[in-house]
Amino acid sequence: MAYVSQTSGIVDHAFLANMYEGMTGNGIISGGVLTGTGTDRIVSYTAFTAIINGVFVVVAAGSVTHDVGEVNPRTDFIKCNSSGTVAIVKGIATAESASQTRPPMGTFTAGDVLLGMVYLIGGSPTVVLDANVFDRRVMFRAHSLAQSAQQFVEGGVHKGFWALGLATYGGAPGVNDKVGLGCTVQETGTGAVTDIQSGANAGAWLFSTGTTNASDAGVNGPAVGAVTKDWTMVWRGILASGTLQNVVIGAQAVAADFADANNVIAFRVSGTGTLQGVCDSAGTETTRDTSFTPDGTTEMTLRIEVRSGGTIVRFFRDNVQVGADVTTNIPASLAAVMVCGIDNGASGANRTITATFDWFGWREVGNA
Repeated sequence: MAYVSQTSGIVDHAFLANMYEGMTGNGIISGGVLTGTGTDRIVSYTAFTAIINGVFVVVAAGSVTHDVGEVNPRTDFIKCNSSGTVAIVKGIATAESASQTRPPMGTFTAGDVLLGMVYLIGGSPTVVLDANVFDRRVMFRAHSLAQSAQQFVEGGVHKGFWALGLATYGGAPGVNDKVGLGCTVQETGTGAVTDIQSGANAGAWLFSTGTTNASDAGVNGPAVGAVTKDWTMVWRGILASGTLQNVVIGAQAVAADFADANNVIAFRVSGTGTLQGVCDSAGTETTRDTSFTPDGTTEMTLRIEVRSGGTIVRFFRDNVQVGADVTTNIPASLAAVMVCGIDNGASGANRTITATFDWFGWREVGNA
């Protein structure tokens, strides 16, 4: 392929590859501007935020140093991967010709985002000038919640959406009180749902069981119907440590409490066990173990995806899938209500969930 001049209007292959990454949802949200420093072969970049493979990546300002220039010109490019590592992919030094005024470059790896290109002129240059640094960012526009919600509900296709949201209640809501968007409070015994007014978790919800045995605290979300409706749920927060407890974050039948139950698709902690993704059909289960034991301090993100008309369930912790897709013991008859709560069983000890950020979900496109 010919590599023509910057001003010709023809775009090099790395930029086309980066544009494709942008269409798949990878790109720079802000920052990442390259500058040739004129010192040795150093190119600096400003701090930037990117989204790569569904993960927000935040990178501090820094610089990279290119290898020594060669007799023939060379084009390197600067990229970032999902770990936030900025690196140089060294090009291939090639003599210019009438049909090729830029030398070929190295391989651009799928999933990386491109910051820019650096043209090292022939004659073994010792510095990189700003005039030889070219912007190749694909800017990814991060939509606001309002924009996303508008796009979500318009177009004539029914889609459900709910969210717990920040705690601005200013007191202790009671059983069946409405909170957030499409959520109601559920409490039994000494269980209580309260808002955190100060400190590092101000604005969060606190679900606490109190010390009476078999007490519950949490919220019920909306009914999202059968699993064939395909839904997604995301939760972020902190789970309590302790014995003889049950935590359920997912979907089950209408919940009068949050004790262990059959016919669920959820993240669950039972007793002193680890956090597990569970599909339970009439008491027969398929599980995916995160190997994480709640400790009362670790903040994490959990996600459940139901796909392919309710035939596949995926569990994620901190954006990493937990085990393989689940295809067995998915409760086909489940008339799902979204739930997020905790039960202290027979322990008589206080157990808590701190919903530090949010709990929300939606029903997938085209599933009324």
